[in-house]
Amino acid sequence: MEGEPLSQSNQTVLPSRGGQYALRVMPALLAGALLRIWMLRHFYEVTGDALIYGGIAKNLLLSGRYALTVGTGETYPTLIRLPGYPLYLAACFKVFGLENYAAAVWVQIGLELVGCVLLADFARRVTPPWVSRNALPGRRSICTVETCSSIRRCSNFSAGSQSVAASQVSPACSIA
Repeated sequence: MEGEPLSQSNQTVLPSRGGQYALRVMPALLAGALLRIWMLRHFYEVTGDALIYGGIAKNLLLSGRYALTVGTGETYPTLIRLPGYPLYLAACFKVFGLENYAAAVWVQIGLELVGCVLLADFARRVTPPWVSRNALPGRRSICTVETCSSIRRCSNFSAGSQSVAASQVSPACSIA
């Protein structure tokens, strides 16, 4: 059985430029990691919602129930929070130890950085080649200023500012 000629890809596969991509991505990843570590050292505390999510995760592991524990030690089924983050915490608690919030934060930082790489790769793949050829430093800053200006116009219009005409908002929102 042979495929239709029109369904077969005739696209030429370009050689990988993984080394060049890695050299451009590594400084951004390092900066992102340093920022997250700095924030972790200065602002990390387990209070409020984290304890609610952690309590649900702990109950999932210990009793197999999606429940909250009240002050008397009784557990009550709950729908107060969506199950995604409690399931994530339960997996981290299972691997790293019960109520080990720091390990969950470190795993989350790693996942965020992986997400940044995936987003950058997606942007690289969908951006037409002529954009990178024309992306001189001066032009990039002009584009950033234009985008910020457009976002400001959109927010002023949505806030009910009379100084922005509707004819300015439509193109501004398109640019942003």
